[in-house]
Amino acid sequence: MAAAFAQRGITVEYALFPWSRSYLNVKTGEWDGTFAWNRKPEREEAFHYSDPLLRKQRVFLHLKDYDFDWKSIDDLEGILIGAEFDTYYGDAFLNAEKSGKLNVDRVSTRLQNYRRLLLGRIRLYPTTVDVSRKFIAEYFTEKEAQRFTHHPRILQDTTYHLLLSKQVGRNVRLLKLFNEGLREL
Repeated sequence: MAAAFAQRGITVEYALFPWSRSYLNVKTGEWDGTFAWNRKPEREEAFHYSDPLLRKQRVFLHLKDYDFDWKSIDDLEGILIGAEFDTYYGDAFLNAEKSGKLNVDRVSTRLQNYRRLLLGRIRLYPTTVDVSRKFIAEYFTEKEAQRFTHHPRILQDTTYHLLLSKQVGRNVRLLKLFNEGLREL
């Protein structure tokens, strides 16, 4: 982030807030921007989006001893899936969950879902491969880590962006400069 702005001579000041507060601070124009957020139609009115900062592909994590395959959301019916509150897993997943087609049990933390997988309390957990590798290495023994695997089919392919408030007039210019700096990097 700072490096892309620095390409255009702009110094960035950071502050750490909970996700919801960060979002509100920028939406109201108290702060210029926040990152990294995926695109959602309800955000279009309040925010300018940068070019993509990163891309994440979410897959289903499961245990190796669970024989699992899927081709469509319909194939997931009847399987208990763990998820986190306030985490977006894509429109298809969300719509199937809301309609009752998917059996999703949401909890507060990622660690709870990994532990529930190991205990057989859930069968699937949507996550990204890179995050799961780091998380498993940090929190689980080698023997436990060996039990995890993931299905290669992608559930959600998402790009993440810097959001700049439309309440701040200079942000149209800052967005242009940021995107130029990002392309140079």
